[in-house]
Amino acid sequence: MNKVFRGFYIILIIFLFIIFHSPIINLIANINTLLNHDNRYTMLEKTYNERIDLLKKEISEYEKQTNLPISKDNGVILSKVALRNIYDFYDYLIINTTSIVEPKKAVINEDGLVGIIKSNEKTNAKVSLITGENKISVKVNNSFGLLGAYNKKTKLFKINNINNYEKINIGDVVTTSGLSDIPEGIYIGKVEKINKKGIKQIVYVKSLVDFDNLNYLYVLK
Repeated sequence: MNKVFRGFYIILIIFLFIIFHSPIINLIANINTLLNHDNRYTMLEKTYNERIDLLKKEISEYEKQTNLPISKDNGVILSKVALRNIYDFYDYLIINTTSIVEPKKAVINEDGLVGIIKSNEKTNAKVSLITGENKISVKVNNSFGLLGAYNKKTKLFKINNINNYEKINIGDVVTTSGLSDIPEGIYIGKVEKINKKGIKQIVYVKSLVDFDNLNYLYVLK
C-alpha cells in the first residue's frame, strides 16, 4: 500500500511540475530580472552621485575664480583647461574660452600669473606657461629682472639680471613690471631665497599657483 501511495505522490508531483513549471521558471526569471535592475539602478545612482560631486567641485572653483579682484579693473575672459600634453606639461596647455582671445594676453588664476596666450583659434587658445621658456620682465620693490628657469622639484622660479646692490629681502612680493605686453602689477609670488654671486644676486621666487593642477583660468582682455 505504501508503495502505491508513494508512486501516486511521485506521479502527482511530476504532473504538477509539468503544469506549473512555466510559471515557476518565469517567477525565478522575474526575480533575477528585479535583482539585476536593482544592481543597475545602484550603479547608475553611484555614477550620478559621482557626476554631481564633480559638478559641485567645478562650481566651487568657478565661484572662487569670480572673486578675483583683478577682474573688476581689467575685464577678463573665463576659460577652462581642455588639453595638457604630458610631453610639454610645463610648457603649454590648451584652453576653451567663452569668447575669442588675443595673442600675447596674460592668463591668470586666483593665485597669480599662469602664462601668456601663444595663439588662438575661435574659442580655443594655446597658452605658453611661465614655467616654460618665457622671459617675463618682473619687479621686486624698485628692482627689475627677468623671470627665468622653473625648478620642477623645488617649485621655485629664478629671477636674473638683478645686481648685488639692489635691496631685496626674503618675503618681498614679485609682480610683473609692465615693461612688456603684460600689464604691470600681476602677482608672481614672493622671494623665497637669495644667492649672491659677485656683483649679481640670484633671486628665487615661490608662486602660489599650483601648476600641476590647473582648471579654470582667466584671460585678461
